Amino acid sequence: MNRFHRSFPLAVAGLFLACSLCFSAFAADYVSVKKDGVNIRSGPGTENPVVMEVFRGFPLQVQETKGKWLRVIDYEKDGGWISKDMTDNTQTVIVVSKSSANMRQEANAKSAKIADVEPGVVLQLIGKKGDWRQVKHSGGTSGWLHQDLLWPK
Repeated sequence: MNRFHRSFPLAVAGLFLACSLCFSAFAADYVSVKKDGVNIRSGPGTENPVVMEVFRGFPLQVQETKGKWLRVIDYEKDGGWISKDMTDNTQTVIVVSKSSANMRQEANAKSAKIADVEPGVVLQLIGKKGDWRQVKHSGGTSGWLHQDLLWPK
């Protein structure tokens, strides 16, 4: 019985650690582009052709890492390889609504509209409240947008 009491906490801790690792493996990893005019390539290396060019703050989902290169996709599932040196962990989102999105003063649809934000605009993520995301535009305006209007959510 005494052996059980000593080993039980270790077993619980081990189970907790295993579950934590499993959940983190499923969590999506996102990065943002550090500057304007960064190339996304067809393969990991500068010898590979450029498939698209992205701008500062653009959010990307990491699919794979190979040395100093990341295989990434954007909100439209377009992708390729980007140098890790051209990315950082700043949390940004891109407006993906079909038309302009209403930025709200508070985190609810009845709150006063403070700005119209066009599709494709990148914003810095500064907070979360339920299904709402607090964001800040590079021009300084900050407010709330519903997560369904943004990528990543």
